[in-house]
Amino acid sequence: MLLTPQSSAPHRIQNYRTLAYVVTILVYLVIGAAIFDKLESTEESIRHANLTARIASFQQQHNLTDQDFINLTRVVEYRLRYRKKQWKFIGSFYYVTVVLALIGYGHAIPNTFAGRAVTIAYALIGIPMWLIMIQSVGERLNSLIRFVLKYIKRKFQKRREPQITAMELLTCEALLVVLTVAIGSYVFHQCENWRYFDAFYYCLLTL
Repeated sequence: MLLTPQSSAPHRIQNYRTLAYVVTILVYLVIGAAIFDKLESTEESIRHANLTARIASFQQQHNLTDQDFINLTRVVEYRLRYRKKQWKFIGSFYYVTVVLALIGYGHAIPNTFAGRAVTIAYALIGIPMWLIMIQSVGERLNSLIRFVLKYIKRKFQKRREPQITAMELLTCEALLVVLTVAIGSYVFHQCENWRYFDAFYYCLLTL
């Protein structure tokens, strides 16, 4: 079936809109990269210089060659990594949850080829299932919020079938997100002895 000029016009508009979205995101990414480069690069250079000086001082103090120091850091890294067993059930459950949720903290990774291969297969199957589940939960949550709002309006406005606007629904969802992040931040602040800002940052990224 041939597209007439009239029927192809909506397709062109959709293509232009998609292209505009892509260009906008690319520009936004470039702006973000420039901002973080400006904010973080100087501090990173200072930390790198300080670390280099401390390493040189440590090597000189203990008469270590560069290779000796590399070997020592590897031993310390392994010691810290395997200080506690990560791959018990609870640690493994945490890992697969992070994989499916697409969070990718990066501090828990399998070290065997089999573990990494299974991670790939597990993610390919599980991530679509997770997204479908999240969508379904979101729909149920919207229904619950809508039900509560209707109940409140019936109670106070004496309407038999009150209407819930998209703005009211969006406002309630935003408040729920803020409340979730605030409570989660407080929990991590208390349990992990983090600064509240660091806990807030962690919870916000986890969303």
